Amino acid sequence: MNMIQISLSNLPRIFRRRPVNSRIAFVHWDRETIDFLIATPNSQKLSPQDIGSVPRGDHANPLKALAEYFEQQEIMVGRLVVLLSRPELDQLQLDLPPASVRELPALVASGVEERLGEADEPPRVDFLMPTGFDAQSADASQATSVWAFALSFNELRALEKDCEAAGFRLEGIGSRHLSPLGVLNRREIFRESVAISIHMYAAEVELVICRHSTPLLLRSIRTNPDAPQRVAEQIWSETRRCLTLLPEEPSGDEITWCVFSTSDYAQNVALGLQDRGLDVQTIDPLLGWHIAGPMSDAVAEETPTELPGSSAANSGAAWEFAHGGLPVNFLEPKRSPPPPNPYLRWGVIGTAATLALAVGVGFLLSDVRALEIEAADLERQLADAKKITAKYQSKADQVTFVENWLSDQVDWLAELEQLSKRLPQGQSATVRRLTAATVDRTAVFDLSVQVAKQENISDLEHGIRSAKYSSSSKSINQKANESEYPWQFETRITFPIDPPDSRSYAPPADASTDADLPSAARKAGMDVASKKRPVEALPSAKEKK
Repeated sequence: MNMIQISLSNLPRIFRRRPVNSRIAFVHWDRETIDFLIATPNSQKLSPQDIGSVPRGDHANPLKALAEYFEQQEIMVGRLVVLLSRPELDQLQLDLPPASVRELPALVASGVEERLGEADEPPRVDFLMPTGFDAQSADASQATSVWAFALSFNELRALEKDCEAAGFRLEGIGSRHLSPLGVLNRREIFRESVAISIHMYAAEVELVICRHSTPLLLRSIRTNPDAPQRVAEQIWSETRRCLTLLPEEPSGDEITWCVFSTSDYAQNVALGLQDRGLDVQTIDPLLGWHIAGPMSDAVAEETPTELPGSSAANSGAAWEFAHGGLPVNFLEPKRSPPPPNPYLRWGVIGTAATLALAVGVGFLLSDVRALEIEAADLERQLADAKKITAKYQSKADQVTFVENWLSDQVDWLAELEQLSKRLPQGQSATVRRLTAATVDRTAVFDLSVQVAKQENISDLEHGIRSAKYSSSSKSINQKANESEYPWQFETRITFPIDPPDSRSYAPPADASTDADLPSAARKAGMDVASKKRPVEALPSAKEKK
């Protein structure tokens, strides 16, 4: 039994989930401390115990350190809103085309994906609604600039696991950089032309440059809290540089510098800015909240509240959460409204189509019988036309055969007459063999000649070659036993076949026309009929031979 107790004591401590009540803790942290503010919805009262700062220690999960502190102080809080700093979020400024408020979430998601690239698990994206848009507005006639924030999928899952391990229920995830603007909204600072929000933390400063409640630039500066004057110089230099990036740089009289008096360090930085002649206002981070308890007498509306761990980010987020929700909440990001029910839309379309079909069918049925009668007449005409076309096609095939046969005919006598004029005289050469043939529409003479001298061979070749005739030697032999014509020469002579003169086969002038044929058939078969009659006048194959 003792061994079992020892084993159980060595197990890691697991925080039980606290009972859910109406109180909500707003938390943000850095490497050393965890700042929190506990508020009750529909209430503006706070106690000194509801505001504080907890050292983080060596906890990898800061929420476990917060849970241990709440357990020691017997603070009952079950819900949590986490404010993430800029390094934990991807912050983008997107220029969107004119669009309706319904199209903004899709446009922002597309712009973030284009800037950050595709991922296996898309990040959670939310954006700050630009001025001029609200839930009732339909369209924006001009392009607008939107601040978009993206939280990676792995960071979101890790934060949810940390909350579950610490025993909290996560109610919202916001941006720490934007949260102090909730305090300035209550102070109506944004009535000024340009307001600069300056929130001091242990090792950094977060700047927000706004024009009429619209954030124009968001910046973070790493600082050294031991040198307030140096920090004031950094803030002034960075702000002047940022103002030059605006389309219209405001004058010094139009700028209101707002420093949240969260500590003596912040007060010293505000004094350093005032030394440069700037219009600096120190803003109570707990503006609008009523502090109950021993410190309530020292609290006034315009007097900075000196409470350890007071943060304008937590108080601004608590006020925004209680009055309409966080401007950026990754647990409930802005989404496009669901599309209309497709079944309802298709039902209406189907009903209209059915009515139109019923009306159309009534007209179509009246035309079906007339179309059937017309189709039967056209089929009979088509059958007659096919018969006539078949007859003329048969005659056309006969004419094509005759034309192909005539295209291979050569006037051999005329060609021999032309060739004989090119041969040398009889005392120089004698023809031993002459054959003629047609090969692939080309006429060929194979000629074997005996000549008296070798020089006669060159004369013979030059005499045969011309633009029409081409000659190629096959063999040259010398026979010693021949005294008169000792040299034997064989050559091949090729020349193109002249096409036959079609006018020789034209029909007689008094040939009868096909007046009894239909005009369309007569027009289609005119050429066929004109080529048909010469076939009867051609000599037979035997006569031609």
